[in-house]
Amino acid sequence: MNILKTAQRFVDGVRNRKQTQSYDLAFVKDKGVWYIDMPWDGNRGNLAMVAGADTLLDEVDQHSLSVCQQGQKRRNYVRVKVTKSEQPLDLPGQICLKRTDWTLLGGAHYDVSHPNIGTPRLWLCPVTLTVMGEYPPFIYIDTTPDEA
Repeated sequence: MNILKTAQRFVDGVRNRKQTQSYDLAFVKDKGVWYIDMPWDGNRGNLAMVAGADTLLDEVDQHSLSVCQQGQKRRNYVRVKVTKSEQPLDLPGQICLKRTDWTLLGGAHYDVSHPNIGTPRLWLCPVTLTVMGEYPPFIYIDTTPDEA
């Protein structure tokens, strides 16, 4: 593990946090564990989705499979568009995550809101800082399946 490269990713994420409001993210399930699919110089376990985020990805994966035609969706692979916001947004159909608490190195808890999602709450780890540069007050997840 290259600790300097990993530390630089955190610094770059926080420094550039206002430049991007939306992100295209991919997640892959490997041996029963969901991981964010991104370059990482540290332990892959740091990219694991746990504490509700894994359950949410299971639900999104199953929903995507049910609405896609056969062969258009790979099982155990989820692509989403994520939008962060300081204020609530009117984005019908998207999953809304509302931050309830956070600590810089302890991650953040979010309440989940969507009529078809049964995951009530989840935790996002500090790797969120490398992607978004912060634990935003609101995160919106567009789960519209890819057509490719």
